[in-house]
Amino acid sequence: MLKTKDVSVLSLSYWREAAAQFANLKMVSLAAVFIALRVILKLLTVSITPSLHIEFDFLADALGSAIFGPLMGLACGAITDTINAVCFPVGPYFPPFIVQEMLGSFLFGLFLWRRNLSVSRLLVSKAVDTVVCNMVLNSLLLMWMLGGNYAFMTLPRLVKNIAFYPVECFCLVLVFSAVLPGLARLPIGERIKAANLHMTGRHYLVLGIMLTVSVAVMVLFCIFGLPLFLKK
Repeated sequence: MLKTKDVSVLSLSYWREAAAQFANLKMVSLAAVFIALRVILKLLTVSITPSLHIEFDFLADALGSAIFGPLMGLACGAITDTINAVCFPVGPYFPPFIVQEMLGSFLFGLFLWRRNLSVSRLLVSKAVDTVVCNMVLNSLLLMWMLGGNYAFMTLPRLVKNIAFYPVECFCLVLVFSAVLPGLARLPIGERIKAANLHMTGRHYLVLGIMLTVSVAVMVLFCIFGLPLFLKK
């Protein structure tokens, strides 16, 4: 498939076009759909500990931001977090966590909007989201909320993010591969027509290696780390 030239995020036209999405009724309507989808997927969160969860809303987050860009992604993240906090609260509400939701959407938008989509780009975008939002920012916010009574990086958090990264990447590629062909037939199709999401042998090898490492990490944690963690 013929690729189009990526628009630099350093160009003024990029941000003008990103801001113009708020005046596009189709994009605003689509954003509302993705907000609803993210709220629903957020309800499927699996709690490991009171501060450690496995979530699936990143799938709608990434796909939506790839279509309507980083600025509208910021707004969607803020609205999603507010709806979840008001309608489906889980534990004490700490307002600064809204920054994590907004930043995740913003980063997916930077990596995926107006870009020639590829499996490699999806993997990198999820890696950045995992490290910046899930591991660094989330840990800092928890330290702030708990008044310093929380380690910056706990063993369960590190294991969880390492172990689930390849699974999350596979789900991300699967969702994009399944949904984009249908979206390409809609009036917004010109935004995603350059997608190239064919898994190559190299991608399977990389994900296979990461999955092997993830299983090894989980096994080692269950043998050595879990008994110590449960005693605390």
